[in-house]
Amino acid sequence: MALSDLEKRWIKEHPIIRLGADPDYPPFEFFDDNGAYKGIASDYVRIIENRTGLKILTPVNQPWPETMRQARIQTVDLLAAVAKSNERQTFLNFSEPYQNYRRVILMRDDAPPINGIQDLAKQPVGVLRESTDPAFLRNFAPSVEARLFDSYDDALLALSNKDIDAVIGNGLSAIYIARQLGVMNIRIAAPASLENYSLYFAARKDWPELISIIDKTLATITVAERNEIQRKWALASAPTPTDYSLIWKTALGLMPFFMIAVGWLYHTKKQKNRLELVRDQLRAASIRAEAANKAKSTFLANMSHEMRTPLTSIIGFLGLTLETNPSEETKKNIQISLDSAKNLLQLINDILDLARLESGATHPALSPINLQALIVSVISAMRPLSDEKRLELTFEESGFGPTTVLQDEKLLRQILVNLIGNAIKFTTEGSVDVRLSFQRSERPGFCQYQIDVKDTGIGIEEHHQKRLTHRFEQVHSLAVNNVSGAGLGLAICKELTELLDGSFFFESEFGKGSTFSVRLFSRLPANEQTASSENSVLKPQAKHIEKGEASLGGTVVFFAEDNAVIRRLVETLLTRQGITVQLFENGRSLFDFLSDQAAKTGVPGCDLILMDIHMPEMDGLEAQRQIRRLGEPFDHLPIVALTANAIKGEREIYLAEGMDGYVTKPIDPAILLETIRQFIDIKR
Repeated sequence: MALSDLEKRWIKEHPIIRLGADPDYPPFEFFDDNGAYKGIASDYVRIIENRTGLKILTPVNQPWPETMRQARIQTVDLLAAVAKSNERQTFLNFSEPYQNYRRVILMRDDAPPINGIQDLAKQPVGVLRESTDPAFLRNFAPSVEARLFDSYDDALLALSNKDIDAVIGNGLSAIYIARQLGVMNIRIAAPASLENYSLYFAARKDWPELISIIDKTLATITVAERNEIQRKWALASAPTPTDYSLIWKTALGLMPFFMIAVGWLYHTKKQKNRLELVRDQLRAASIRAEAANKAKSTFLANMSHEMRTPLTSIIGFLGLTLETNPSEETKKNIQISLDSAKNLLQLINDILDLARLESGATHPALSPINLQALIVSVISAMRPLSDEKRLELTFEESGFGPTTVLQDEKLLRQILVNLIGNAIKFTTEGSVDVRLSFQRSERPGFCQYQIDVKDTGIGIEEHHQKRLTHRFEQVHSLAVNNVSGAGLGLAICKELTELLDGSFFFESEFGKGSTFSVRLFSRLPANEQTASSENSVLKPQAKHIEKGEASLGGTVVFFAEDNAVIRRLVETLLTRQGITVQLFENGRSLFDFLSDQAAKTGVPGCDLILMDIHMPEMDGLEAQRQIRRLGEPFDHLPIVALTANAIKGEREIYLAEGMDGYVTKPIDPAILLETIRQFIDIKR
């Protein structure tokens, strides 16, 4: 590192630096249960020590106001994670920013979707008392009912326990603390604003040399090193309790010997040592299992990304080709290829779904839904498959039930798609009948209902039925050898039903058909009697895009993507909607262009950025951080992650990092355009 002679001499004259820290600011900085200084800032401090030779003393665990008081009187020399303000600049020098964060809205998983802070009017929302969030609400959302808390712990627990409807605060801190508390029913619902905030090192005013040294050190830290620090703390979770069940079983098995040898101290000590050995082995096994599970999740994420990227091109361009009015023979061949690609995508999704279920990463998100509308929409989507096989596909409802229930629409839809699709797949003639029946519930405020999917297909031999819901198993017989699949659909249905606290069962007679049933209890919404069907989250989504949407005409989008085929696909999709698209091969080329724009015109020249995550030279996350540092208006520019990373939890990480939106590959054109439209409408 190229330090000047003056800076080298300054280090020799000031070998020890007294560091101050905020004890309650995870994951940026905090003290663990053993009193050790931890967090993102602590990792940067260690790098500065190693590369400069400075000795930075471990900070004292004391209240933040006391640390700031000592910084004013210069008994503390350096702060490692501090926001810049006019008042602080009177007694501190600030480094270049090294960490961005975003003010976000956190809500429970069962909360309905929102677009922004304007949707929280008249709702109780938690904010930290000693933060800038109360002032933010007063200035930008005065109709929100602010509830003040002394810590994120108190605010997040209140949210989890339904004492408040939302929490507004630092995204990374809130997610980290929620995981440490074991609160698993909270998600980032939306950004609270498009503004980004930065953290800095800050040193006493009479030591400008120290800030110069720190800035030069920060410049030597590579993108890979920054991302590793970021991911380490963004993915940190609460420690898993040690499983002592085997220890206690061992102890109980040895209890008679302990009673006989109660007076034999030597024997007691020997048994104690044996138990400690078992406990150590259990700990080691737990660590190995956790590492293996983490490796599996990483492998699935990487494989998903590698397979989704080419599938995006295949599905996208086949769909575009169908719109060019090809001949009937060509159209038929394209449709076969498109269906095959979608089947492959479904297989990838099934494997990822099963991995999420296995890891406990899938949690129900309850919202008001219309059961009848859901079933009808699924049947409508599946009807082309039944028509192709000349099967009758019917729906029947019996009993009197509510119009609206609280349920996870996405998970229930997935169950229905799998069951109806499975029935059509294994039925060659006859019908597939779907029946919804309501049953009397003994639980006030709940309703009980059952969905049956009955087919006249081949049925299942009795000795095969026990294996039917086993993962990755198919029932092998001559009758089904022409049917493809990995044997995952029914296993996923069973596990999803149990996740919704329901029961999954079936009856089948070989040669005559099968009936698969899902029985569920759902809570009734308070306003069920007056719920409007227009508010249902189950309104069928448009499967086509109207060309020339007026609301997007004249929009300018910058797109950074290293895959040339994906660049061309997105450019084609967007230009057909009247959007002007400028393409960049990676995050570096996009950032360099915007840097020139900032110097020449002071404006970005676009309305929104689409950003791939994995790119050479500069990845999407680092490019987003660098763009935000260009200042106004670049720090308010909407940036949407467009990525093949589909593992649960990635969205929250990207939003906490500062991304404004998240769209997965393969690209659904309707979802991509709706996401763009959402941010363009906000800007306008």
